[in-house]
Amino acid sequence: MKYRALRLLSLWSLLFPLLALSAYANSVNLGTAGSYSVLAGSTVTNTGPSVLSGSLGVSAGCAI
Repeated sequence: MKYRALRLLSLWSLLFPLLALSAYANSVNLGTAGSYSVLAGSTVTNTGPSVLSGSLGVSAGCAI
């Protein structure tokens, strides 16, 4: 019984890092979106003075 618990613990300690690394494997490739500072689905609203260091993009509309 003691050896079975030890084997399960050692198996879990080997598998746990693989499970943790798989969470980071699904990163999003931005491709050409990397040059944009702001990407929006419909509108972009500014509530004060702003300086953007990249492009501003609006997907399905033209309201900025």
